[in-house]
Amino acid sequence: MNIIGIGDNHDHSIMLPKADVLIHTGDFSFLPREVDHSFALQEFSRFAAWMNYQDFKHKIYVPGNHDQFVEKNLSLAKDTLDAHILIDEEIEIEGYKFYGSPWTIHFCSWYWAKDYSQLEHIYDQIPSDTDVLVTHGPPWSILDQPLPKSKENLGCRHLYNKISKLNNLKVHFFGHIHGSAGKVEKDKTTFINCSIMNERYFPINNYQYFSI
Repeated sequence: MNIIGIGDNHDHSIMLPKADVLIHTGDFSFLPREVDHSFALQEFSRFAAWMNYQDFKHKIYVPGNHDQFVEKNLSLAKDTLDAHILIDEEIEIEGYKFYGSPWTIHFCSWYWAKDYSQLEHIYDQIPSDTDVLVTHGPPWSILDQPLPKSKENLGCRHLYNKISKLNNLKVHFFGHIHGSAGKVEKDKTTFINCSIMNERYFPINNYQYFSI
């Protein structure tokens, strides 16, 4: 199974190669926190048109903290988007178990956010036999630094602790922290930050590829 991962494209579209599964880790939106509904709808419509055009057998989308339209119009988004929108949900694809969760720590009243104290319970729901994990935010200390060589870790410790108990986990796709886009392997799990943008919101990164 070949998987393409992309995230944090912020209303920017790129060409993708063919694969079995497309994973979008959230933040298709570039809009500020509060905008008129019509502007948000136009931006979502562009994303939906791009996502629906992609020729993949399976598609997964987990919302990000910028994706206000989806939080406020989840039913419409599910009806419009040709993809599995995973909100603390599991699906099985060709024998592999995928689990998606959108939440990040509250910051400046953005969307799909929870208090840090709530995240432990949320991540405890991740099934122990998950093969592919998709979240918007990173785990603590793994591809979670906003700038190269930064010592500031912005990932979630609760997510990190849960992942350490997932003995079957093959790959974890996420984004959110643009400055740490890339791939690293740790304890037999591959961690992939799919951010397309850098911290200045320039689309300098490519899609990410993983094969099971």
